[in-house]
Amino acid sequence: MVSSKTSLSLHVATIEQLPRGTALNAARTPITKDAARAAPFPNEPADGNSTNTNEDAPSVSGCTASTNNEAARRVSNGTDLARKAAQRVSVWKKSEQERRGEEERARQAKQEQEKRRLNHAAHAKQRRRAEIYALNALLRQLQQEKIARFIAAQMQVQEAQKDPSLASMTATLVQVEAVGV
Repeated sequence: MVSSKTSLSLHVATIEQLPRGTALNAARTPITKDAARAAPFPNEPADGNSTNTNEDAPSVSGCTASTNNEAARRVSNGTDLARKAAQRVSVWKKSEQERRGEEERARQAKQEQEKRRLNHAAHAKQRRRAEIYALNALLRQLQQEKIARFIAAQMQVQEAQKDPSLASMTATLVQVEAVGV
């Protein structure tokens, strides 16, 4: 029985046959631990802890059958691990891509908000400037009207001073208008 186990040389998928990088790391850290991961490697001596699923079969044919099944299971587990690792890598890449997309959308939203804020500030500055120009124009107009009234009042005073009958009345009028203007 022991001699038949050691004389068989089967092709078993090893970790070196799996892809390198992230897939390799994912393959080395499986999500669930199954019995195939706990089975000894071909180079290690077999002890009583190895999993033998076919214990009721005859010893010679059961040994070769279980060895063939175990080798096939190891090969399928290796491909399953590689497939699972590749799937984890693709899921990780997709999540990274989604994260980058979300960051890009957040950056663009922040940039748009900053643009609106700056645009609003520029419009507010223009409105204030226009209000100042309008107020200055009103002040100039009021000042010109005031100066025009003052000049008209001065001319009336000069005409009134020419009339001797109105001279006393214009003196008091000049004082009142001087205070009011």
